Amino acid sequence: MKSKLDKNIRQIALLRGINVSGKNKIKMEDLRKLFENIGFKNVSTYIQTGNVIFESSDDIQVNQKVIKKNIKNFFELDVEVIVFYENKLKKVLENNLFLNEKYDLKALYYCFLSTTPATNIIKELLVKATLNEEIHLVNDVLYLYYPNGMGKSKITNILIESKLKSYSTIRNHNTVVKLNDLIK
Repeated sequence: MKSKLDKNIRQIALLRGINVSGKNKIKMEDLRKLFENIGFKNVSTYIQTGNVIFESSDDIQVNQKVIKKNIKNFFELDVEVIVFYENKLKKVLENNLFLNEKYDLKALYYCFLSTTPATNIIKELLVKATLNEEIHLVNDVLYLYYPNGMGKSKITNILIESKLKSYSTIRNHNTVVKLNDLIK
């Protein structure tokens, strides 16, 4: 696998569990500066939950490790980071089976996974589903439908990580759509 790309390519980094309930606080301006100090180009952030768009000629696996290490060194926080290329967001939206009139967009979430789990493991999550909750897996993205609210669900990020043996970070539909719009 090549660690250097032929040119700078736009990438997205999603940080897990920052600025949630007053924990793991990082100001987006400080995060943007950290990314620039690492050497990334055209860095921008979106909302306070750790969504960063940047350009780099290093591949995503290298950048994921570099970002995690620098966050730990600079902010003294051990947070998981998932990095992917810009073209993934469009595919993520295209693969969402919940994007039709049957589903309330406010109840749609995307769980980005660090690995691609076996599809049969999803059955273990569905056992915990409450009334009308639905789950769909495509590659390394778990599509979640929480009609009664994410906060009331037993299908939490912690459960997902323990069953799928993968770390993850969840974003709502509006955030994924906005990130996709920002990279167009």
